[in-house]
Amino acid sequence: MPREDEEIVYVLSGAGVTREGVEVGEGYCLVRLAGELAHGLVAGPSGLDVLSFSARAGAGPTGGSGRIVKLGEVEPVTFDKDEYGCVDRDLGRAGGSVWAGLVHLVVEPSKLNCPPHCHSAEEELFVVLEGEGACLLGDEEHPMRRGSVVGRPPGTGVAHAFRGPLTLLAYGTRDTNDVCYYPRTKKIHWRGLGVAARIESLEPWDGV
Repeated sequence: MPREDEEIVYVLSGAGVTREGVEVGEGYCLVRLAGELAHGLVAGPSGLDVLSFSARAGAGPTGGSGRIVKLGEVEPVTFDKDEYGCVDRDLGRAGGSVWAGLVHLVVEPSKLNCPPHCHSAEEELFVVLEGEGACLLGDEEHPMRRGSVVGRPPGTGVAHAFRGPLTLLAYGTRDTNDVCYYPRTKKIHWRGLGVAARIESLEPWDGV
């Protein structure tokens, strides 16, 4: 049966084949768009260990098709500035995902993957694949290691970021209504518009 949601599958280990007979293994990412048949994976002799993420498809056309991409073949984007050091590979976009994204992150030792921030509408889920680092949540740091999972629901007002050395997957819904806030710099990013600005912090009743 065709899926009503969008699914992204990441192969952690092992090997297998898809229903179409395409061989997959560690580091492969499979995207199935809403309206396509569900993933059909057959494990090989060594088994198959995967992470599967799904997002509810919104209104609008569901045409097109997802793709299978390999981690090493996705163009890396490197961030290296001051206290930030990270290599990102956007597996979701490379695989054609529409309603959600999946990014593979390698965070350098003692560096942050990005400035701490929080979202108004986007929900995120992080899964640590390797390393021992930390997750920053507001003013606190929590130790992270292989197998650690961090969920960040929207609208908490608590900023997050990750300190390396860590390799992790970042899954997030794509919501054009999302507003991203960076408390260190007082910057707000209206992501659906591609507009960012710095604001003055006020109490709700200031200036009324």
